[in-house]
Amino acid sequence: MKKLILLGVVLVLVLAVSLPRVTQGYSFTTHTLWAGQNIPVGTVKVSNDCTNLLITYIMSGDWSLQDTHVAVEEVFSNIPENNGNPTPGQFRYHDSPWENPLGTYTIPLVDSTDPNPHDWAGDDTLYIATHGVVYGSGGHETAWAGDKEFSGANWALYFEYTVQVCP
Repeated sequence: MKKLILLGVVLVLVLAVSLPRVTQGYSFTTHTLWAGQNIPVGTVKVSNDCTNLLITYIMSGDWSLQDTHVAVEEVFSNIPENNGNPTPGQFRYHDSPWENPLGTYTIPLVDSTDPNPHDWAGDDTLYIATHGVVYGSGGHETAWAGDKEFSGANWALYFEYTVQVCP
């Protein structure tokens, strides 16, 4: 029993050290990650520092991530979609848990090497779609985070994020 408690403490410490920190003076926004339209399975946190945009999936309960897909655009219509339905397989950022076990994306605010170069600065509004395939005791589900719906026939969500001004 003592070994299990020690293992639990070590795991919590490793996760605490590994999770990206919000730079002092910056805040973050949090959106519920919904599976199957109405099951809260975790959250997606977004923040930035002077260099990067940080997007982190945080799962709750017995839910885990299988795949993640993230689209970040300054122009909403640039999020890949078909007839108003987002196409996560076309999103610029995507990972599997074995590639990104903590579900964290560190995206440069300025990237001239990206196929779609961007230069995001303080007060810019970004449109962010965060999709995941999640597994829990009830099986697997599609998951989305956000407070706005795409115009298509499915229930996909997105949210807006304002880049914080660098001090």
